[in-house]
Amino acid sequence: MVRKIAQMAGRLQRLGAAHKRTKVTASTGVIRGITLGGDIPLLLPSELAGLRSRHKLQRLLSLGTVLDRRALQYDVTSTVPETRGPIIVAIDSSGSMGNSEDSPGAWSKAVMLTLLQTAQEQRRAWHVIAFSGREDWQPLQAAIRYEQTILPGEATLESLLPLLLHRADGGTCFEAPLTRALEVLETAPSIRRADLIFITDGEGHVPDALVVRLNAAHEQHGLMTYAIGIGAQAKLRTLRPFAQEIYHLSSNPNQDSAEIAPVLALVS
Repeated sequence: MVRKIAQMAGRLQRLGAAHKRTKVTASTGVIRGITLGGDIPLLLPSELAGLRSRHKLQRLLSLGTVLDRRALQYDVTSTVPETRGPIIVAIDSSGSMGNSEDSPGAWSKAVMLTLLQTAQEQRRAWHVIAFSGREDWQPLQAAIRYEQTILPGEATLESLLPLLLHRADGGTCFEAPLTRALEVLETAPSIRRADLIFITDGEGHVPDALVVRLNAAHEQHGLMTYAIGIGAQAKLRTLRPFAQEIYHLSSNPNQDSAEIAPVLALVS
C-alpha cells in the first residue's frame, strides 16, 4: 500500500507543478509604466527593433544601450505570490476512509505526502493531525489518533512510515482536529503563519464558537484553510463558514486527480 500511495503522490506532484507553471506563465506581472533597464523580455518593441536592424551600427548602438541598462522597458510588478509558511494537514482517519489501496484513505494519504514533499522542498515546517471520532463522554483529544511535526530537512522514510501505515477506524469528529490545529498554530513557533488543509470524506459538527476562533486566526495569524472532500458522500457545508477554498473529489484518483492540482499549487 505504501508503494501505491507513493505512486499516486508522484503523479499529484507532477500535476501540481504543471498547474503552477501554467498559472505563473499566464500572469507574470502587472505593467505599471515605462522605465530604463536592460531586461530583454521587458524591452519595448522600439528597442527590440534596434537590436534586429539590418544595419550593423544600429544593432551595436542598441546593444550598447541595453548593456548600459539605458533601454526603454516596461516597469512590471510581479504578481507571483510569495512562498507562505508551514503547512498543517488534518486528515480524516475514520473507518469510512478505508485501508485498501483503492480506498479514499490511500488517496488522502497521497495528497498528504505530496504536500509534505512540497513543504520539504521549500524548507517549510509541516504538521499532520489524523483524526476519527470519540464518545460523548470522552475529551476532544480522544479523537486525535496520530500527530506528528516534521521540520525542514527532517523527512525520512523511517519518519513517515508510521503515518502512511496508520489504519483508519472509528467515527468522525471535526471539532477535535480543528481545535488542535489552532493550538498548534498559536503555541508552536515552527508552525506560525500556516496553511491548513482539511481532508475528509464525511460531515461533522463545528461549533459556532470554534468558527469564530478560526475566522479570527485568519486575521491574526494569516491562516488559510483549504477543505478537500473525498467521495460522493462528502458534505462540506460545515466547513464553508471558515474555509477559503473547498474542493470536492471522487474517491478515484485516476478519475479526477487533476482537480486537486490547483490546491497543490496554491500551497506551493
